Amino acid sequence: MKDTKVQIAFNALAFQAAWWACVIGVMQGMPLAGPLAMMLFLLINHLWISRNSEELQMVLAVGIFGTAIDTMLFGGGLIRYEGGYGSALIAPLWISAMWMGFAATIHHALAWMKKSVWLGFSMGAVFGPLSYWTGHNFGVLNFEQPLLSTLTVLALIWGLTIPLLYKLSSTMGADPDSIAEFESEIPIPGRPENLYDPVNRKPSFISEFEGA
Repeated sequence: MKDTKVQIAFNALAFQAAWWACVIGVMQGMPLAGPLAMMLFLLINHLWISRNSEELQMVLAVGIFGTAIDTMLFGGGLIRYEGGYGSALIAPLWISAMWMGFAATIHHALAWMKKSVWLGFSMGAVFGPLSYWTGHNFGVLNFEQPLLSTLTVLALIWGLTIPLLYKLSSTMGADPDSIAEFESEIPIPGRPENLYDPVNRKPSFISEFEGA
């Protein structure tokens, strides 16, 4: 079942609100505020919009994947994050929450990006670095290397990540379009298209009987 306009609007706006809660929470010395807001968004999104356990599993997988990506950026000396786990070189919880929240939008508010691999790559290459640059300007993370080289690396990472997320989602059975396509191919007794043979113009059970 396709999302309604209200559901799509909620998915987009609630994610943005939780995203900003992560940023502002770190700025105010409350790094757990954002993850709590994101958890609330994910809960409502799951119960009201997705209602798909596979999507929930995909969201968790993306959270782990994204945390690993940002941990490598942290450990590699490219980015330093505020509001983290003390001296541990691990991407903070609010970054993990952002990844999970983003994953919950790719089949709803951002479903249009899966129409083309190049579209997904382009959007990721532009808006991925822009998100980090915004965080840098608000002081919740710092670029440890020259700006141009940092943004270039982020553009490449996010350009590749967006198509990869759609592939991962489809593989895990979390893509609603793939599910609908699969179900439409299953011959279900009683379904109108399975009761009539359009070639011989007669009920299908008669065609099967004559061919036996």
